[in-house]
Amino acid sequence: MYYYINNQFIKSDKAIVPFSDGGFLYGDGLFETMRFDKRNIFSINDHLDRLFQGLKIIHLKIDYGKNDLQKLLYQVIEKNDLDSGIIRLMITRGNTDQQLGPTNNSSIFISIKPFYEIPLSPVKVIYLDETRFPIIRFSP
Repeated sequence: MYYYINNQFIKSDKAIVPFSDGGFLYGDGLFETMRFDKRNIFSINDHLDRLFQGLKIIHLKIDYGKNDLQKLLYQVIEKNDLDSGIIRLMITRGNTDQQLGPTNNSSIFISIKPFYEIPLSPVKVIYLDETRFPIIRFSP
């Protein structure tokens, strides 16, 4: 597999996250995990809208627009020649030099993996009461 890390396509076994990255040190960043099938990412606009809303909330600026990120996601799918799978976009505060707060060097990571095999035998489905187990989707 090839991943995208800060303007480079890197073999997955060579991919690293710098120790000083705010996402690694403090969990300072956002991510979206998306499913794709037939090289089409499901609800991509909803995912990117939520991501950009979250970036505003945590005051994290990136030099990419929604179209730029969408192109990158599809480039990763093409580079890996996968028809279906899971792709994850992560944006972190970047190198924090051991300090919290705004920086101008956010990091972008995109990882990908093939979709697991769908079971052919029946599966058990359990519905949970949303008052006890709230589902927060498409809301940062």
